[in-house]
Amino acid sequence: MLSPVVLQWQLCSSVLCVLLLLPNSVVGITRHYMFNITYQNITRLCNTRSVVTVNGKFPGPRVAREGDQVLVKVVNHIQYHHPLAWDKAAYKRMGRWTCIITQCPIQTGQAYTYNFTITGQRGTLLWHAHISWLRASIYGPIIILPKRNESYPFQKPYKGVPILFGEWFNVDPEAIIAQALQTGAGPNVSDAYTINGLHVPLYNCSSKVGEQLIIVNNCNESIWPGMLGGAGHPTPKDGGFHLGSGEEVVLDLPQKWSGRIWGRQGCYFDNNGKGSCDTGDCSGLLHCQGNGGVPPSTMVEMTLGSSTSPLHFYDVSLVDGFNLPVSMAPVGGGIGCGVASCEVDLNICCPSALEVKRDGKIVGCKSACLAMQSAKYCCTGDYSNPKTCKPTLFAHSSRLYVQRLIVMLLMTLAALTNAGLLAMLLLSALLNEKLQLQQSGSVNLLQYFVDQVWTYVKLSFAFLLFY
Repeated sequence: MLSPVVLQWQLCSSVLCVLLLLPNSVVGITRHYMFNITYQNITRLCNTRSVVTVNGKFPGPRVAREGDQVLVKVVNHIQYHHPLAWDKAAYKRMGRWTCIITQCPIQTGQAYTYNFTITGQRGTLLWHAHISWLRASIYGPIIILPKRNESYPFQKPYKGVPILFGEWFNVDPEAIIAQALQTGAGPNVSDAYTINGLHVPLYNCSSKVGEQLIIVNNCNESIWPGMLGGAGHPTPKDGGFHLGSGEEVVLDLPQKWSGRIWGRQGCYFDNNGKGSCDTGDCSGLLHCQGNGGVPPSTMVEMTLGSSTSPLHFYDVSLVDGFNLPVSMAPVGGGIGCGVASCEVDLNICCPSALEVKRDGKIVGCKSACLAMQSAKYCCTGDYSNPKTCKPTLFAHSSRLYVQRLIVMLLMTLAALTNAGLLAMLLLSALLNEKLQLQQSGSVNLLQYFVDQVWTYVKLSFAFLLFY
């Protein structure tokens, strides 16, 4: 199997930066989860097997912050009758022995709602199936963060990346345990160890044809990835699906697959998969079914290699505008491919002429071409060659983003030290920006200066908040 590729959306992290003001309340919230226990075809070690999963994921979705009330509705769609176990997270409210002793099994076609409040627990615990060996595929982490405005009992982690060790069986684990009980011999061991459901490329049949794409949502809110295969290429997941905060999905893609992926946000869909999204909407459908996303949307484009030509092409494009920071990176392998990413939240410095707002919040930033509908900004017609298609005011505005940060720092240092040298540096930087503005030209000069003043205010506020 070729080395997997990880595609991540992240908010409020070192990779994707968004200024998020959290409420001062320390009261926990109620978190709702829907666990559908179903069969899903999973391929590992060149064997495709029908595996019992939660929401079609292996391992299952991640579940909260200390003090939160957790409501998990479990719907059983398979023939096994079983409950789930919540290691230590709920023992103060529930019996330890949930396997038919203190809780009846969930019958086929029936549902049960677990209701508990997480108290006195911090760190990463585990939930899993509690009947026979079904826990081989029905399991996942419970990530418990401290209450808001309370510190960690240890040094605050830089970043949290759950790592789950598991096992893969080429045959149904239930058949293995049944044979062991019939013969009296010990059960056969697993065929591979796994990390987050994936085996390392050291086992037999690791040269599986194709590529694995791991899509990770590190945002603080749900996203709805949209996918569109290129001409003659399949579109996985019918072109779209829901991905909760902290969840990931693994897709098996064929050799030479070509297509694009984007993140949709602020979506609502009914039971028929119809609705809308604030950004990246694809004809109002959960499953895009061959429809592209409506700009603005940060686009990931890729063309995968093959066993004979292992080079991959991938990039993060802002041609269709920007809505979410995203990064794409290879995992393992010896080719040494780099990371393609747009790791800065461009919405915070988006010129007002390019802003897309929902309920007063900036959710996207249009491309200059889309907003202005002009050959000058689209590099078409008389501007279709590098000599005539020059950087516009918006390009200069983006380039000066870092310069404005430097100016802001100089202003702060000048105020603290009252140093004449720093004042001279500040004046020089401002004059340089004015000169670049005169050279670039503007559609609306007054609006540009208003944008710059407002951007300075926002950046100064953000700097003082974290200073």
